[in-house]
Amino acid sequence: MKSIFPLMILFAAGTALASAQSVPLPRPRPAVEPTSQIEEAPSACRLRLTGELAIAPSMSTLNGSGECAVTDVMRLEAVVLRDGSRVAIKPPATLRCEMAELVVHWVRDDVAAAVEALGAPLGSIDNYASYHCRGRNNIVGAQLSEHGKANALDIHSFRLVNGKTVELTDPHVARDFREITRKSACGRTSHWHSRYPRARSRRSTWMWSS
Repeated sequence: MKSIFPLMILFAAGTALASAQSVPLPRPRPAVEPTSQIEEAPSACRLRLTGELAIAPSMSTLNGSGECAVTDVMRLEAVVLRDGSRVAIKPPATLRCEMAELVVHWVRDDVAAAVEALGAPLGSIDNYASYHCRGRNNIVGAQLSEHGKANALDIHSFRLVNGKTVELTDPHVARDFREITRKSACGRTSHWHSRYPRARSRRSTWMWSS
């Protein structure tokens, strides 16, 4: 029976071919690509932020309510320094691409060099908070925080490769280093028409927003 089955298929095809001249074929349907498989073209920011600068895979749209719905988002896992070494972001930060790009260039161009004065290269950055759909200062009903737009990063501290932890609001850390870090951050954020990062003594963090 198995040897007959292919012949039956061929026979049926031949019969259909013979009758095709008398039976009109249906019009072909236009090719429609499923909407679920249509991918948006990468943004200019995404194209700029290559693997030579950062480990930052793209993420799906953040489907928060209202303004908390954010597109062009990435998971910033590490900044790649000019010598090829990596500064890990722990835990990885969920940020809008342009905010991630700002942080990457700040770390590469300003922070990495400033940290050298503390006796060891920068190893990682402690991320206190990034994307979180909430009101400012975690107050219900308050104006939406920049965190809710994936447009802010709270930095708790820097960790050097020798194991030393440097908190950005610690008065025992060299004043020159703290001033250089603050001014470099302010210079970059002002370019993005943002408010300056501010030290929060309650949590010993800096908040960045663009």
